[in-house]
Amino acid sequence: MLSLQQTSQTISYNGGKTDILKFVLSLFIVAVHFADIAILSPILRCAVPLFFMLSSFFFFKKYDGVVSVKEKNDILLNYIKRNLTLYLFWFVVLLPYTIILRGWLDNALIPGILTVCRSFIFSSTFPASWYIMASIIGTSLIALADRTFNRPVVFVIALLAYAFCCISSNYGNMILSSELWEPLYQDYTAIFTSPYNSFPVSLIWIYIGRYLSKNDETKLSNSFLWLLMALSFLLLYVEYFCIQQLGCSNADDCYFFLLPVCIVVMLLFGKVRFIPVNPFLRKTSTIVFCSHIALGSIIIFTSKLLGIEVGRYLFFLIAVGSVSLSWVILQLDKRIKILRYAY
Repeated sequence: MLSLQQTSQTISYNGGKTDILKFVLSLFIVAVHFADIAILSPILRCAVPLFFMLSSFFFFKKYDGVVSVKEKNDILLNYIKRNLTLYLFWFVVLLPYTIILRGWLDNALIPGILTVCRSFIFSSTFPASWYIMASIIGTSLIALADRTFNRPVVFVIALLAYAFCCISSNYGNMILSSELWEPLYQDYTAIFTSPYNSFPVSLIWIYIGRYLSKNDETKLSNSFLWLLMALSFLLLYVEYFCIQQLGCSNADDCYFFLLPVCIVVMLLFGKVRFIPVNPFLRKTSTIVFCSHIALGSIIIFTSKLLGIEVGRYLFFLIAVGSVSLSWVILQLDKRIKILRYAY
């Protein structure tokens, strides 16, 4: 009889693997916003959960690898500082665009400031910025929850938060027409605007990323994992077609069956052989994520101004444009050091 050590395989996410995966996921996110291919939505929606899980995996490898509270706090504070610096860089760079987009100057000064503060914490200032703040808050909550709750309790809370995000997005029209749920939904969205685009949606993915970081061995064979992935995707698409048939979607951000799909994808990807590190792809994925919506708006505005139809080429133009922007930033950051905060 083989021992556990002989039958188990270690899950690892070396830099090269993660660089490639993050780059592909960043293009998925561009496609979510600009490709307009509805049938691919369930697949493309894997991108943000996998970003959360990868970030959580690496963070908790460090965080849970130390014993003292001081070391844990230092690691958490460095994580928060790094992400806030990234946020601040893109907030300043995209501020003129964001002011026009959000209409911040349309209100009086005090309400405008309150709107910015609420958007900073609970939703987005510049487009897609909610992910950065959700990572900060979600990771902090999961890390600090151990000091108050045991982990099964944390898991249940995270799972319930994700269930509510699913219900309020792909099943949102059911809530809006329900006398039972509508008051609760209105109170919730009064704070978060879109619950599925704020930190509650991050909790389950960050929890799972932490779990994988502490349980990085699996006895599941590749063939069995591929079978699980096929079954998970099948169930995900069954959910997708049921939602389409019922017409209950308020937004297509969250699906219940993204949970098994993303877990199996992480397990399979963790068993891929070593891939060389590619810093360009790693840094580019962050720049693409933060810049692509603003760049897309500029391309759409310019094309309309020039009377050029770019609809079918829009995804390609934005993908190439944002990768090119990344290349320019990475060429200049050796001389303009502040550009290093772009990624």
